[in-house]
Amino acid sequence: MVLFAVIPFAALVGYVVYDNYHTITDDAIATARDRLSKCSDLINRDLTKYVDKARYIASNRELVGSLQRDFGNDLEEKVLYYSRAIQYIQSLELLDTPDYDTFVIYTANRSLYENSYFQSLDRLATDPFVGSVVSHAPIGTELWSPDVVVDQSGHEYLTLYKRIVAYRPDTSILRVRVPFARILYYIRSIDFPEGSLIVYGDAQSRTVAVLSASDGERQAPATEIGDDYTLLTARLVNGHTLGVAVSRRQIARESLLSVRDLLLIFVLAMLAIAAASALTTRALTGELHQFIDALRAGPLPQPTGGLPDESKSDELAVIKRRFSELLARNETLYKASLAAHNDSHRLQVELLQSRLNPHLLYNSLSAIKWKALRNQDPDIVGVIDSMSRYYRAVLNKGNNILKVRDELRMVQEYIKISEYAAGSHVQLEIDVDEPLLDACTIKHLLQPLVENAVVHGLNGRQGQRRISVKGYQQEGEMVFEVEDNGYGMEQELIDRLLALDYEPEFGGYGLKNLIQRLRLYYGVQDPVAIQSRRNAFTRITVRVPIVDPDALATRADAF
Repeated sequence: MVLFAVIPFAALVGYVVYDNYHTITDDAIATARDRLSKCSDLINRDLTKYVDKARYIASNRELVGSLQRDFGNDLEEKVLYYSRAIQYIQSLELLDTPDYDTFVIYTANRSLYENSYFQSLDRLATDPFVGSVVSHAPIGTELWSPDVVVDQSGHEYLTLYKRIVAYRPDTSILRVRVPFARILYYIRSIDFPEGSLIVYGDAQSRTVAVLSASDGERQAPATEIGDDYTLLTARLVNGHTLGVAVSRRQIARESLLSVRDLLLIFVLAMLAIAAASALTTRALTGELHQFIDALRAGPLPQPTGGLPDESKSDELAVIKRRFSELLARNETLYKASLAAHNDSHRLQVELLQSRLNPHLLYNSLSAIKWKALRNQDPDIVGVIDSMSRYYRAVLNKGNNILKVRDELRMVQEYIKISEYAAGSHVQLEIDVDEPLLDACTIKHLLQPLVENAVVHGLNGRQGQRRISVKGYQQEGEMVFEVEDNGYGMEQELIDRLLALDYEPEFGGYGLKNLIQRLRLYYGVQDPVAIQSRRNAFTRITVRVPIVDPDALATRADAF
């Protein structure tokens, strides 16, 4: 038994060690790559400053132009030239490198005497890089020496050469020295991963300096970077390389320390869980026994007896609340059943009452009749026909089921009547798929939506007033969209309409009645969706399943 318990635990520990090692390795390499990038950026930025200063010197017309001048024995002109040139070069030198001749111009002009800033070109004759590369480069070319040079004082520096002018037919060369100590300063300013080595190499891939990331001290250049390290390198603007060797031993050491900490936390957590579990089990068992004894001792508690303590959220409190809810559910379901039955009868009464408004019919026809007799207006004859067709569709011989095409005719006649009553034109656009026209639906599916668009959306609006009715089939459902270009509405009102928390200001079916009828007839909880934007549009989408006419008629008879 002990063996079966130890094997899975050992496998888990092995997996944690393996995964943790690779995670720490990836993090260390990512950190080293990031630090290497920052360090190389600092060094490149510094080297670029020296390049820019060399270009400033080469672009000074007076300084460069006088290199081609034969001063002869004119000592005054020489002194004046040197004074200006040296003052300009000194303004470009960095204050923290006083021991280095940063900028020196080597010229073949024999009429100039040598000083700290002007030297004879012959002094570079022994430099193989100058003789083989720099002297043959085009004027203006900038070339970095591939080596890190050590002078007689033991100072290390990087060297930039730039041909600046030709002189009968020799050349003048600007030499720029960059102290290698500046490179080491930038390397030491970066926090490289613990245990890693920073390697600086010249353009010949020779190791120049090796620094320890732990203390920043230089190691022997011959320090071997073997398989115990992962080497990352970056190329500098002078062609040299900067590398970071990440220690794999250090990674393994950190991984083991991390696993040790994880195991310690795991053991402590298990002990805490075991203690908490024992205490919780003891408390829960005692309270549960008390609850069972209370049930056995007397009748079932009533839902209003305050049995569950709402302030508690433990398992036993949840059981008590669920038990109390079960006792109350029968009463709730019974009341809901009565409410649904009453709602069904109320909707039936509202539908019967709204089929025909006798006062509207009689008053409208009477007014139209007298006006037609008095004015002999053919338009009135047309509106009489529209009203006759409209009320014929409304009555529908007492049948609540009709085809979609008949509902659309009712909408068209309603628009004609409303245009005559309001004295303004409404552009009605109908685009319903042909197969959908013969589908059956409940009466007054679309007319209340069009009426709402006229009364609430377009009433009093200036300009073109448009209502579009679209219909199509989608995944076994009928989808109708009624859209107007009226005033629109806010999201708060939309939410109230869909929550049936809004009473219409005018008579008629209203959106609330339509939603309730769709739920009863089609059994769809959310048959209506509304989209709107103020002073732009309102679009109401009705989505109900396609139901067989006989089944739909059976449902209508049931209500």
